Amino acid sequence: MPFLPWTHVHDVFRMMEDRAPPSLQSLTSYIKYQWMENPVFPVRSWSVYQFVVRTNNDVEGWHHRMNSKARGLPLPFYQLIPVLFREAEMVQSRIAATDIERDVRRTSHLVQQKIATASERYMNKEISSSAFLKICGSIYAAPFQ
Repeated sequence: MPFLPWTHVHDVFRMMEDRAPPSLQSLTSYIKYQWMENPVFPVRSWSVYQFVVRTNNDVEGWHHRMNSKARGLPLPFYQLIPVLFREAEMVQSRIAATDIERDVRRTSHLVQQKIATASERYMNKEISSSAFLKICGSIYAAPFQ
């Protein structure tokens, strides 16, 4: 459901909840109270509809790069500051050179294209929300039968 526009999530969830067999009632209740009605994490905050970046991989990559520069050792504060300063200078020079594109693997780019195509078909009402979610699921995992 995170792939849906946030304004569609509640309606789609209600339809799914109505269709769910009694054996899934505890799961639908959990989803309803933990995600649908949670004041701390409103639907708008976890919907990734039309987001190109849906993970924290960029942050993980930066963290790995920082660890490599520190040679995997925990740096004392006074040694960490120059490393962060050099990183800030590098980022500043990349921004100045407009060289701020993300390095994206070909497979990630293909996944993004598939999601974008499915999103467009969904918004054009060519496919149902159920079909859209099945497509999204099949892109990330084995198809559900």
